[in-house]
Amino acid sequence: MTTNRKQHLVTGAALAALLILTASAQTPGPVRARNAVGLVKVDIPGSNQLTLLAVPFTPVNTNRAYTLDEVLGTNLHAGASASVADQVWVWDGTQHKYNMAFLGDGSLGWHWSFVGTDSLPQPCTQTNTFDLLPTVGFFVCNKADARSLFFTGDIPAAATTSVSLTGVQLRGQPYPVRQTVAALLSTNDGARAHWSALQADQLWLWNSASNRFDEFFLADASWGDTNINWRWCSMGHDGHPYPATNTIVPPGMGYFYKAQGPGFNWQAAKPYAAP
Repeated sequence: MTTNRKQHLVTGAALAALLILTASAQTPGPVRARNAVGLVKVDIPGSNQLTLLAVPFTPVNTNRAYTLDEVLGTNLHAGASASVADQVWVWDGTQHKYNMAFLGDGSLGWHWSFVGTDSLPQPCTQTNTFDLLPTVGFFVCNKADARSLFFTGDIPAAATTSVSLTGVQLRGQPYPVRQTVAALLSTNDGARAHWSALQADQLWLWNSASNRFDEFFLADASWGDTNINWRWCSMGHDGHPYPATNTIVPPGMGYFYKAQGPGFNWQAAKPYAAP
């Protein structure tokens, strides 16, 4: 494991798009750390499938965001055009659309590219559209064989990470650890609880075993059950909500979050003592 300050993440689009894009299964591996540098392994399938990922480490460059060259490098499958190369889909919450980049083969003098208004490939370095911050989720489309990808970088040392949550967003853990849904998003002023999943804040996690998204909502006391008041729950087959006590959000895994209210600052507490 390296402690080089110019670290690279070697890796491997809102809800309506789930009907168009089918996300793939992912199997995050163990987290290892040494001297405040961490490693997270994520297994992603091939065959033109999508995987929802997120960067769980602190950027070390000056603009506090990772470029695709830093996050992904050339460790996916390159091609001369988006139709044959591996792709990344980044959600734009302002424009309410996905932006797509693809891994070029380098023949134009650069690798990560997007299709410009002239329908020609342009380098992603010309825009910050594809810059990735910790806690921001993104899709990777792996078109060829399955592979193991790795996130590496500085382990976040801040005691609390504040993230603005409004509308539907792609998000991920701010710390490189395995956490339950309950522990990750438990005490946040501004989140909306309700007896109806359609009116409460919601969370969608990819379930690799069932090959679908699992839906959770923040329940309130209207059910008359103190065990689910202000708890993240899934709806059972009997129509009753059950707390997501054992549902794990692995590091490196992205998810959909929908804030029903005007939005709030998600205060995520550091779940470890050091660094």
